[in-house]
Amino acid sequence: MNVYTIAKTPMFFEFDDTGNLYPSVYYMWDNPKTFPVLVCHEPVLSYLENGADLMLPGVIKSAQFPIPTLRKGGPVAIAFYSSETGMVSGPSAVGCSLMSSETMAEKDYKGRGVQILHVFRDQLWEFGPKGLPPTCSVEEWVSFGKGRDEGLEDEDEEEEEDNDGEEEESKEKVNAEEEIPEEPMENLLVRCFLAGLKYRFTRNMLPMDVGQFYSQCVLACIPDGRKLDMKKTHFKKFATFLKEINDLNDEWIIRVAPNKQKKGADVVSEVNFSNKLFRDFEVTDEKIVDSAPKDKEQFEAPTILEFFAVTEPVSRLFPRCSKGELLAVRKIREYVANYVNER
Repeated sequence: MNVYTIAKTPMFFEFDDTGNLYPSVYYMWDNPKTFPVLVCHEPVLSYLENGADLMLPGVIKSAQFPIPTLRKGGPVAIAFYSSETGMVSGPSAVGCSLMSSETMAEKDYKGRGVQILHVFRDQLWEFGPKGLPPTCSVEEWVSFGKGRDEGLEDEDEEEEEDNDGEEEESKEKVNAEEEIPEEPMENLLVRCFLAGLKYRFTRNMLPMDVGQFYSQCVLACIPDGRKLDMKKTHFKKFATFLKEINDLNDEWIIRVAPNKQKKGADVVSEVNFSNKLFRDFEVTDEKIVDSAPKDKEQFEAPTILEFFAVTEPVSRLFPRCSKGELLAVRKIREYVANYVNER
């Protein structure tokens, strides 16, 4: 991973060998719409901070926050709208678009939309000045960078033409297969909830952020080949499910309380491990153990190398370098030493 800094502030980074340059949140705060930006409701940020990718149902689609033109594999930033304050903050996350904007519309904005690579308060953010995301009104947000998306339209159309054949072939295969009745989404949710509570949650985790519990315990138990869509349940929201799950039995199973350290967030405060639903639950196809990573078992922090660009005022010190050329500290010392010795 290569990180490019200006005045010791990370501005861009390279995540893989594709050659794509991704902006940091610091860059996006100064240039809010130089890259495509999706706007989500504020609670979505906690899921992204806990390692989840951006699911398209969480993206706001309105006249004030239209879906920008996206290309598959391209950089995309994510800002957040607070319905309580009516303000937009960020962008506070950056990732790689997993599909084009047209494909998103064809899929009715369902599924994973963005692979999150960098988010507010992560290690890359800590390498910089550790500032807070800027906020602005909806009117101010709308006025930023109008017409920015027009340049990508032709490129995106070419990509969609290439994908048309594959999409049609895929649809034909699906229609040819015999439809199998799907398990009600509520059943899948309850199964994953109980599996996560029984096999991925322990008493010493209390109190645990509700968003963290949902991503690390519930979503982690989804069987292979299945997808859990909360909006397809009658609960619509996980918070509603947590309130109603206690009514499935004569005794409560989980209790939620406001997070004293984070306004507007909740934590799992108590769990009744003697509840009958909990005790009687038996695993079927739920994933109760994570598969070991194929390459490396432990996360390795990115290696950050510091370079300085040659500018006009110091160009005499570096006669063999062009303006803007990047030099390592060791190379700079050599040039300065040679300059002094020649004098």
